[in-house]
Amino acid sequence: MSELTTRPADAQETETWRELWMDRLTGYAARTRRPVRTEQAAKRREKADEAVLLRLLDGETPVGYLSLIRFTEDGGQVVILEDLQIEEPYRRRGHGRAALGIAREWARGRSPRVSLGADPTDPAQQALFRDVPLGSQNMHKDLGDRPSLPAGVTVRRMSADEFGPWWTEQLAGYAESFVLNGLLTEEQARERAERQSGELLPSGLDTPGHDIYTIVAEDKPVASIWVCHEVEPDTSFVFDVVVEDGHRGKGYGRAAMLAAEQSALDAGSHVLGLNVFGHNEVALRLYTSLGYRPTSQMRTMTV
Repeated sequence: MSELTTRPADAQETETWRELWMDRLTGYAARTRRPVRTEQAAKRREKADEAVLLRLLDGETPVGYLSLIRFTEDGGQVVILEDLQIEEPYRRRGHGRAALGIAREWARGRSPRVSLGADPTDPAQQALFRDVPLGSQNMHKDLGDRPSLPAGVTVRRMSADEFGPWWTEQLAGYAESFVLNGLLTEEQARERAERQSGELLPSGLDTPGHDIYTIVAEDKPVASIWVCHEVEPDTSFVFDVVVEDGHRGKGYGRAAMLAAEQSALDAGSHVLGLNVFGHNEVALRLYTSLGYRPTSQMRTMTV
């Protein structure tokens, strides 16, 4: 195999790639049963500070495409490997891994890391990206009958007195997860956590479309869960679940998730989604055991 090289894609190649890219996004949405996001993907590329589409070459032979974008977020520079496509006749020759190296070199001096989205239903992508650390993963579950909570466990809406301490803890935990997974610096993580959470809950407990619950056992608060409705059509989403210190390992995380299912069904949703960070293996095992399926992954490699 010749050494993989690149050149900028010409106008015709760019148009061809764009059509293929949109077809792949549509196919991905069908496999994962998630809404098509082709317009959102196209707009992100248009708004980038820098965007390149490279033709991958084995000698003189074009073998695929590599799309990279750079933009500013939370005061830092972010590079995203938007698309890596090796054409079918040239697969299984090491071109994909070579292209990852090219992406890392392109990012050098632009950002300390390269993020990429991976399709967890595509074995080829999972094989190619297996050595790229998992930063976070979206998971979804199709809801059935209304579940019952375990004996001795009840759920109620969070009180105003509980909200302040919960809010502080939620912000700290969310920011820490970005840092632990190598996605952001501490300052960037804190800024993003404050901005995103503030945008989601501008009126605190009274924000429409959001339910924040306290899970109670033996007359004591043991866990909390935050659920938002209509994030996508027919879909509710868990934004945060916490089991209090001293109460972990007793099944209260599972109980909180069952309470979230009740909340979603009461809101008219038939699908419940969530995001789990790559370092949180305990939560990942819980969600898998409850029937959640992975629908997207964000992986990050350092430069």
